[in-house]
Amino acid sequence: MTDSLPVKDDVCTKLLAVTPLSLMLLLGILFAVFPKAEISEVENRRLADWPQFSAKQFWSGDFASGIDLYVADRFLARESLMNLNFGLQRHLGLTLDRPQFYAAPDDEHGGLDRADQWGVPDEDDEDAGTEAPEAVADAGTQEPQNTHEDETDEPANTQTATDDPDDEDAPEPVQKGKKPKAHTENGILIVDNRAFQIFGGQERFGERYAEIINAYKPYLLSKTRIFSIIAPTSVSFYLPSNVGKRSRSERDFIAALYKAHTADVISVDLFPLLEAHKDEFLYFRTDHHWTARAAYYAYVAYCQAAGLEAVPLEKMTRKVKENFVGSLYGYTKAQELKDNPEYVEYFLPPGNDEAKAYDMDGSDKYIKSHLIRERSGGYNVFLGGDHPFIDAVTTVKNGKSVLVVKNSYGNPFVPFLRAHYEHVFVIDYRYYKGSLPKLVAERGIDDVVFMNVTTSAGSTFHRGRLKKLMGSKKVALKARIAAGDLVEGEGEGDGGIVEDVVDGGE
Repeated sequence: MTDSLPVKDDVCTKLLAVTPLSLMLLLGILFAVFPKAEISEVENRRLADWPQFSAKQFWSGDFASGIDLYVADRFLARESLMNLNFGLQRHLGLTLDRPQFYAAPDDEHGGLDRADQWGVPDEDDEDAGTEAPEAVADAGTQEPQNTHEDETDEPANTQTATDDPDDEDAPEPVQKGKKPKAHTENGILIVDNRAFQIFGGQERFGERYAEIINAYKPYLLSKTRIFSIIAPTSVSFYLPSNVGKRSRSERDFIAALYKAHTADVISVDLFPLLEAHKDEFLYFRTDHHWTARAAYYAYVAYCQAAGLEAVPLEKMTRKVKENFVGSLYGYTKAQELKDNPEYVEYFLPPGNDEAKAYDMDGSDKYIKSHLIRERSGGYNVFLGGDHPFIDAVTTVKNGKSVLVVKNSYGNPFVPFLRAHYEHVFVIDYRYYKGSLPKLVAERGIDDVVFMNVTTSAGSTFHRGRLKKLMGSKKVALKARIAAGDLVEGEGEGDGGIVEDVVDGGE
């Protein structure tokens, strides 16, 4: 018996050594073989991509860190373990019956509109193409973090749109109660299954935003009209009065911003129409965006300001994508939001369009798309998500063109414009690296619409990105010369360009 003990000890030692290595090998094989998700349904964000290799990235350690993030985001059963974690946290914690506050991303660093990992890009090889516009080819080569969700084959419910919807997601009156004892700064408030992004912007920041937009006029074509649209958020219409003082006034912020615009910028006031229709489904409960219905009323207000005749809502086809839970759930993980999903409705204006959506600045690759991309899921049905640049041609043959400069809040607004313009261009200022004035001059664009939301207009990050779109003023003015809109004079200034070819102008 004693002679066999060393043999057993030797076997145990070998097993102890081999078993962990075998498990690691098995997990490695399963990791390589099993399909990998691109988005986290639990966190509602895009998962980390495999890092691009370069000598600089390797020696700095960023390449290795990128691999760590990639593996951490895609380990086996990650979503199930995350759900288990959130459930244990809620079970072990204290659930309150009063409103709950969560810290939101700092507005000075972009806020929720900087957290652009709420999905993945559409990948459609058969739709791939080339022939990039020069404005994009002039840009840098950094790939943006796109905000698309996986394409879905889910069927959409179709019906004729009505102006007086009777739906369960329309806001309901909130009962007044004792003021909650809670604290937040730039935070998210949840009350009665609705999440609010508290607004903290100061009026002077709105004035700075207006000054940036004002500065574009001398560098655009003489014929080009500039429109400024600032959307309020749901706090202006649905925030309970007992917590209303936690948010600054968006009305005052927008009023100060519009007042700071020069006469060359046409301001579009959305409050009258949104207030008149606030009993309709204008804002999501689980997401920081507004709905297509709210964007429609913004479109009506724009048409009034631009001298266009808005298409009545009942003349459009209404479709619905069910079971949508948005970014505010993704950030808070609040169970009451997850348990009360909503839907995304969208409207198809008359006519059609063919769009090229560019996802890499400086690349000649694009995805063939539409301003309403019905194959995409959730909020990404609008424009197919965020792209640095979109070039769309519609069935309206009037030679008119419009450029919308926006972040994701502008996505549901853009498709309505296909009923009025032959060419619809879209820039997402967070990602586009080219010169806006140069693009306007080269394409002969008639109208430029700067569309934003209060939370972004009050953000240093977003204002900085809009300012960068100006690019070189000398390049902008030379583009106007090339377009026949300016002549080069004897005076001082950028390139000595002092004289307009076209007298007056908007």
